[in-house]
Amino acid sequence: MKYLLGLFLVTVCATAGFAEDTHWQGDPAGEGNWFDPANWTNGIPTITISPYQQNAWIANGGTATIHAGDAKACYLVIGKEYAGTDPENGYGALIQTGGNLQILWHLTLSSKTDAPSSYSLIGGTLDFSQLRVGGYQGKGLFTQVGGSVTAHSISMSATLTDDPNACFGTYKLIGGQLATNDSYVGTEGRGNFIQIGGIHDVSDKLTIGGMFDNIPSIPDTPVIIGDWNGIHLEEATNLAVINPNPIHPSNGQYELQGGQLIANNEVIENTGVLRHSGGQHIVDSLKVNTGGKYAFSGGSLEIHSGLDLNGELNLEGSSVEIQGGGILNFSKGQLLNSRNASIQAGSNSLTIFASDFDPATQLRNFQTDGLVHITGNDLIIQTDDIITGCGFIDDYVETSGIIVAPEGKGIDLNEGLFVREGVVDLGMEDMAVVIPLSSNSSTSQGNGQITIHDDRSGIDNGFITARTMKIGNSPVSTILPDGEIYTPPTATFRQNGGTVNLGSMEITRGTYELRGGIYHSEGSVRVGIAWPTYVICENSSEIGELRETNDYIDRVISYPGIPYMLDSQPSSTLEIHGGSFSAHWMDVYGSLSEANVIQTAGDVNIGYVLNIYGYSSNHASYTMHGGNLTTEILSVGSYTNNRNSTFAILDSSSQIHTNQLEFNKSAVFVAVPDSTIHIVEAPDEIGNPWYDGPSVQIVSTDAAAMAGLSNLTLVYECGLESVAVFEVAGEDRGVGYAGFFENFALDTLQIGSDEDDAYLQLIDEFNNQLDWDGDEVLYVENLILAEGSTLDLNGLNLYCLNCTIEGTLISGGGTLYADGVIVEAMINPEPTTAGLLILGGLFFLRRKRTVRSARG
Repeated sequence: MKYLLGLFLVTVCATAGFAEDTHWQGDPAGEGNWFDPANWTNGIPTITISPYQQNAWIANGGTATIHAGDAKACYLVIGKEYAGTDPENGYGALIQTGGNLQILWHLTLSSKTDAPSSYSLIGGTLDFSQLRVGGYQGKGLFTQVGGSVTAHSISMSATLTDDPNACFGTYKLIGGQLATNDSYVGTEGRGNFIQIGGIHDVSDKLTIGGMFDNIPSIPDTPVIIGDWNGIHLEEATNLAVINPNPIHPSNGQYELQGGQLIANNEVIENTGVLRHSGGQHIVDSLKVNTGGKYAFSGGSLEIHSGLDLNGELNLEGSSVEIQGGGILNFSKGQLLNSRNASIQAGSNSLTIFASDFDPATQLRNFQTDGLVHITGNDLIIQTDDIITGCGFIDDYVETSGIIVAPEGKGIDLNEGLFVREGVVDLGMEDMAVVIPLSSNSSTSQGNGQITIHDDRSGIDNGFITARTMKIGNSPVSTILPDGEIYTPPTATFRQNGGTVNLGSMEITRGTYELRGGIYHSEGSVRVGIAWPTYVICENSSEIGELRETNDYIDRVISYPGIPYMLDSQPSSTLEIHGGSFSAHWMDVYGSLSEANVIQTAGDVNIGYVLNIYGYSSNHASYTMHGGNLTTEILSVGSYTNNRNSTFAILDSSSQIHTNQLEFNKSAVFVAVPDSTIHIVEAPDEIGNPWYDGPSVQIVSTDAAAMAGLSNLTLVYECGLESVAVFEVAGEDRGVGYAGFFENFALDTLQIGSDEDDAYLQLIDEFNNQLDWDGDEVLYVENLILAEGSTLDLNGLNLYCLNCTIEGTLISGGGTLYADGVIVEAMINPEPTTAGLLILGGLFFLRRKRTVRSARG
């Protein structure tokens, strides 16, 4: 992505200001002063971005020199990036022995000829955003003998061609200082970094090698570039990897012969090689991926936070020494020629060896002030044990001690975790940007991830902090080579106490049981994996992949598993049995099978929306057997009519508080008698774009699916500052029993309470009665209008069997019928019990008993 962005910026710079660019026209066979206007076609370069952007080009074969003074350019290309027909030779050079050069955007060294374009820094300072040595389709050489270079990133080299010999870039650091955020050596092309001396300080990430492991053969013979000022310069030897059909050739090699290399995060990727024969190498976290090679024959290596070896570490039989701290994992890669090497690990460290590696006999010397673990066994952390570092632990971990990742780093526990007590902080860096789908991290050592494969994991007491937790291996059954069908086991994580604070959680096949303590999700929870997956973003929807954006930080999502073979009816369940569950968003989304949330106790607090949504014939449900649920919006169902989305209250002690209640077309509402939902008003501090104020919106056309309304007490206690609304949905069948049967009738409507007053207005904005014309109405058995509260009929009719009116009733042209009696609208009325105003009272009393008998 960085290179694509860079290509875009190059194109913009080169085209938007092309008419005003300035090109070097000095002597093609000699040197010329940068500050001589006669050497430029459009004056000495400067930083000009408005009304146009001026770019500088040195590509006629000549050499510009800077010996003193302050030079500037918006964008500088030395050489030629793309083939063309203009008469310029396509290469150039710049020599700086002093002074300062500031480049606003990019410096590119590229040549389409056999001679590489070059920059030689002998002294002075150079400051720019990005450096590309070799460009996209050329050759380049940057030689630093002294001075200081400050850059956001440098790259040797990127290419868009399949010819590896057409594009390479080399940076030679002989002396001076080079400070960058990121350094890339051969990540998408052929690149070399040769460090003979000086300091190379990478504050974020050094990447050596490419993301592609298939490249054509590269000659193993050095290519002589020439002599300059008595210094012999040559390109480093490249490794040869054979493949006749490359995607993008990638080959990176770092030669550390002297000086000091300091890196925060260092990754040796596929086709990458670090040859360390001298000098000091200080790295916080080092990762050698499969296909990457670290050849260590001299100098010193100091690792502070972690080593993850998946590729090759060749100690080349010499008496080298590794000073290590953090998590040093040698177990997965190849540790070669180690018998004369020494490893010394510091305090609070964990050193991991493979089961067939004996450090006592296969190392010259091994000393540690920390823990040692042999793979294939559970890792037991005792009360007084402390591990501080980053990287990967591939065996099951049981701890009563302390495991902590450094700031900006993470630890991945790949086989589960049980915390008896103590602290486990695996790191949560960038946890809200994207849901991690694997344990690999391209940024640092470890993601800060816990992976659960069985039912041993959990927490009794203490603290867990992690970027993500993955429960279960796979949601699908598979065919084994012998033809048998393998169904992955169900994994379970049990929280009986303590505190779990995750960036996100992904339950592929299993259950998270929250029975005590506190669970807090700052990112998302996915229960199961659905494909294709809908995730609705602010202005777009994606099908076929999970997409998370910063628009939905703090999101909880429940997705089902994928039906496959014998496992054709999996269901995904999030069970909440106690404690506190807090997040900003919850989607209970039944896609290819069921998705369920079961709450029996505890507190659930959803900041944005609790969305219960079944897709097609697959069901989604949220069932309450107790506990407390608070959400700004409670939305049930979609805009289809297939009854696949259920919200059920199966214990009347359940407490539900929401600001906005929505029953959509596919909604099913189930409630036992005496169930209650409170409509409350809370300040919308998080800026929820879907929040319309306190309301109950019924857009269902299926009254039978809304049968739970007949057992529901709906209490409005949302204050007088906002006008709360209720969408009436019933057919106007007049007074009598008929209006209370399968007609969206409500048991009790209470406006105002001891907690707060309310102002409620009835509305009729959706056509709930498809086969009936006329204004829709509300039937309710019990109406309570508390003192200080207001009910505005808004021109609609309301029928009730019993009502108590102590507040203000506004008709607006509508009518309130209480037990068959019209109740006049009153301002500041005296307390009135409309049930005492009997008109045909015995008749209605008989019908009321009949209704209850029919409901059982």
